[in-house]
Amino acid sequence: MVHYEDDNEFNEVDTQNVVDEDMTFINDSVDEVDGDAILISLVQSHPYLYNKQLSDFKDSLKKENAWTEIAKILNMKVDECHTRWTRLRERYSREKKQRQEETTTGSEVSKRKAFEFFDNMQFLDPFVKKRRYGREWRYSVCF
Repeated sequence: MVHYEDDNEFNEVDTQNVVDEDMTFINDSVDEVDGDAILISLVQSHPYLYNKQLSDFKDSLKKENAWTEIAKILNMKVDECHTRWTRLRERYSREKKQRQEETTTGSEVSKRKAFEFFDNMQFLDPFVKKRRYGREWRYSVCF
């Protein structure tokens, strides 16, 4: 099981079925949902990929090596991992905005399907900023 030092609840993923001791991918049959959960977990374990306050955030070689390691574990290309992460991060920002709008307007909770990794990605909250786009406010992760 994956364990984290902080108290954030995280949908734990049994990585023993996915990664062996030297961090090489051993299971080609991981579906997209499990792959997304593992990707989120792996990115979370590399805070310099999302935390601008860390000095390593500006270390492009370290970040490139982290993405290479993540891609190897997921048996994907680096650009595919990065694109998938960007889509997950954007989906998280949209979901956060929708939930905030539902809360502030007092509107009935919509019947839309909620983003299933919303809780898993709340570790990004300190790095999500509310920005103004034209006349509209949106949440976006600042990287």
